[in-house]
Amino acid sequence: MGFYFDKFETRQPEPPLVYSAVTEGIWQFLAVIAMTLGAWYLWWRWTASLNPDALWYAIPLVVAETASYFGLGLFIFNLWKLEDYPQQPPPANVREVVNPDHAEDRPIKVDVFFPSYNEDVELVRLSILDAKKITYPFPIELKIFVLDDGKRPEMQQVAEQEGVGYLTRSSNIGFKAGNLRNAMEQTHGDFIVICDADTRPFPTILEHTLGYFRDPEVAWVQTPQWFFDLPEGKRLPDFLGRYLKTPGRWLGKGVEAVIGEVRVGEDPFVNEPKMFYDVIQRRRNWANASFCCGAGSIHRREAVMEAALKCYADTIEKQVGKQSKQLQKLMGGEALDSNLVQEMRHQVASEEEFTPYRFHVSEDIYTSIVLHADQDRHWKSVLHPAVESKMLSPQDLLSWTVQRFKYAGGTLDIALHDNPLELVTTLDVWSDYLVLFRWHLESNFSACTVGVFICGDRPCQRLHW
Repeated sequence: MGFYFDKFETRQPEPPLVYSAVTEGIWQFLAVIAMTLGAWYLWWRWTASLNPDALWYAIPLVVAETASYFGLGLFIFNLWKLEDYPQQPPPANVREVVNPDHAEDRPIKVDVFFPSYNEDVELVRLSILDAKKITYPFPIELKIFVLDDGKRPEMQQVAEQEGVGYLTRSSNIGFKAGNLRNAMEQTHGDFIVICDADTRPFPTILEHTLGYFRDPEVAWVQTPQWFFDLPEGKRLPDFLGRYLKTPGRWLGKGVEAVIGEVRVGEDPFVNEPKMFYDVIQRRRNWANASFCCGAGSIHRREAVMEAALKCYADTIEKQVGKQSKQLQKLMGGEALDSNLVQEMRHQVASEEEFTPYRFHVSEDIYTSIVLHADQDRHWKSVLHPAVESKMLSPQDLLSWTVQRFKYAGGTLDIALHDNPLELVTTLDVWSDYLVLFRWHLESNFSACTVGVFICGDRPCQRLHW
């Protein structure tokens, strides 16, 4: 028995929007006019329109309008211009994507991850089959892994039949982020391709994206997500003709003659992400502000691990700060001895769990924020404009609601509990005593020597994982 989307298999994604200097100029002109008129309006509101007899209402209203104006300004700044990151030819070996002075001359190693939990195993098989079709113009070490948090014998059987790796774990702590951490501990690719269970990469995904990593500061490349199974809907004349017969068809044709083609029932849940990726995300490239959206992204392992180490240090600092305040209260506010604080740091470091991806519902966006906040390394992000994979859309209201709740809840949680502005300062402070001692991309993470020096009045001590 086939899948409902079999009839859509021949669909091809639309090409990215072509840059138009005329369109860009009109947009920027209208944006400047809007900001100018808005400033003029706010000046009048604050200086001449406030009702002195009802300031309790007038002031909150004008404050809300002012906040809206600044929100418009940020929106315009975000979309100000289209400037794609220059695409480079695919690198021939690892020396072209890392520091050539510290890399051996060998093929690039790439791991493709398919995190899975309860998806149809035959659906995952389709993703594996497409991943096996990935091509590259130079020798490359490509390994595909199914990360099965469902611990299903049938999923393991599919992986064995297709000749790909099968990784599972004893617990599901951390959900997808924990699943990815477990995989990184057992793999050693220079780059990691993150896919969902239903993400089916195109053969060109590596050939078209690895060239960006010639810039050693590029941490990840995000490709647009494309749902190839969206309902096509019915043309308006056909839809109206079904109920109103001939008059309905005439009416539908008349409407389309004025406003263009209209389809009823097309994409009922508004899942089409083209506006987000082709306009919003793509126009963040010029400011190095594009963020990772999970599936369809390619990550530099070094960047992910380095960000994880700094988050690990940040967590230690917060825990030590809390414990220090509690001790000071018990000691009547007396300042703590530096040696005691240092011992607390060692103790917290030994108890804290290290994870490449933060255990968070939006681990992809969180990692983006951490990498962009690293003022020492100046990591870059790239939104590759062309679609390089296809995936399935939510097919019912419940699935759609859960997905949107995850997106919204994850970002709100970051804002409430991990202030992005505070994160920049925290990483900068911790760089004083957090040192990435040694990095071996050529070896497994579990066998990799990663050193952290926590320095105080005594000689630095080194922790190992």
